[in-house]
Amino acid sequence: MLSSPDTSTEQTRAILDSYHRAILFHREAPRTKDRGEKFIKLFDTLVTMEGDLFKDGYYKAFAMLAGPCALCKECGKVQGIPCRFPLRQDLRWKLAESMSFKRRGITVFFIRTLREKAETQNIYCLLLVD
Repeated sequence: MLSSPDTSTEQTRAILDSYHRAILFHREAPRTKDRGEKFIKLFDTLVTMEGDLFKDGYYKAFAMLAGPCALCKECGKVQGIPCRFPLRQDLRWKLAESMSFKRRGITVFFIRTLREKAETQNIYCLLLVD
């Protein structure tokens, strides 16, 4: 499976293009002390949904989570060390680089670069289902 330090935009686009159905999840994340914990809870929920879909016969079910992988404080792959969680590594994506929703005719929520850490983040995750 691909993981974020090794995944190009072209590889991500090829994966997206191989699916016919997807569910886009959006969450507004105001800056709070527990924002990171809420991210992890959301990501765990989506990974559980991915597993449930797989068990129900959707063998290509695949959760694409927002942001960098959060399994380690610092990714070992960046330092040339093998992934410490090779069975749990996932493909993360950067929405602005990976997908052109306008091209696909999908309405999306507002996306903009934050100027300060205190601003509310818009988090997008994609659950591919085939």
